[in-house]
Amino acid sequence: MINLPIENDGGTIRVGTPPEHLEHTAVVEARGALLLWDELSVKPHPSAWIFDTERAADWLWEVYGGRGAAAVFSPVPASRIQVDHHSSAVLTRLRRLASITWADVWWPTSEQANIPPLSNILLATERALETFAVEHLLDDESAVEHALAAIDLHSLENWYDDPLVGERVRQSHDRIEKLFIDYGVNPTSTSASTSAEPPHAVSPEWALAAGDHRVGGTVVLHGKSPVMWSHVARGSVDAAAVARWTLSRHVGETILSVSVPSGEHPTAALIARMGDGEVSLPHKHDSGEYRGWASVPSGLLLQPASARRVLVYGPDVTTTPDELDPASADRQTAVIEHARSRLGEPDALLAQRAARRSDIP
Repeated sequence: MINLPIENDGGTIRVGTPPEHLEHTAVVEARGALLLWDELSVKPHPSAWIFDTERAADWLWEVYGGRGAAAVFSPVPASRIQVDHHSSAVLTRLRRLASITWADVWWPTSEQANIPPLSNILLATERALETFAVEHLLDDESAVEHALAAIDLHSLENWYDDPLVGERVRQSHDRIEKLFIDYGVNPTSTSASTSAEPPHAVSPEWALAAGDHRVGGTVVLHGKSPVMWSHVARGSVDAAAVARWTLSRHVGETILSVSVPSGEHPTAALIARMGDGEVSLPHKHDSGEYRGWASVPSGLLLQPASARRVLVYGPDVTTTPDELDPASADRQTAVIEHARSRLGEPDALLAQRAARRSDIP
């Protein structure tokens, strides 16, 4: 028996304890509710924010069991509800759909941490199949059609001979073709963004970071700072990247130099900030990093060590980044370790199994 806290917050019923951090959160938008899992947890039951009890009442029993659902809608207020250790096909498929959504947003592709990227076409294929399996409780009435529209069957055929997932891909291809017919979706009008994916696109030649960038003069201080994922666009930097910086004196000026390894989808430039100093970091294709330097106030040299941290952010994401969260690096490391543990696992997502390639260390 599982005990879950429950409260009614201004008409929204909150069941369970949601993940504390966005990068750990896997979500499914259900009819009348939002279901949230901690991606790094093995617990099958989600927490829920129920904002339309009438719509949620039709399916909530499939998630929490009959006893749990009855307790959620009981007119007698309670601080906790009891949920049976039940499992159901729907609960399993919902959990998997949430993991696909998480992987699409938070998968930590990293050359430095040996985490390969995931195939977009394999993610889209499994998303469509799982969406179909739980279509009856999703908020989007056209969810299956929207999922199918992201699939290019020609790109999927490129995986037929893959030794890791080829058999499952062929089976998925047949099921997807049937869904195209059943839902009246024309395969020839699918998204062009996935059709450009080459076979085995999970094994690109990633650029390596070139290390510290120094402009000359006398290096007075140097260090490194974590890059918070919430401050940069997805895939723009290596998921395990740190910003390496130096403060140097050159011809009477204090120079801040910064470099950051780029990711699989680099943007034009990032910005690095230390105190009152700011550096533009254009992307350098030749070295696979963002790199730049600028003259900054000399007072930065007098700051205590705890304050000498570089804050890196993408101007397309935010212009007012939060201060560095000391715990963010540990959380990001935990996500990277979780991703590594999923590579090649029998119960992993299709794209995660395929990513365990022999040419990846």
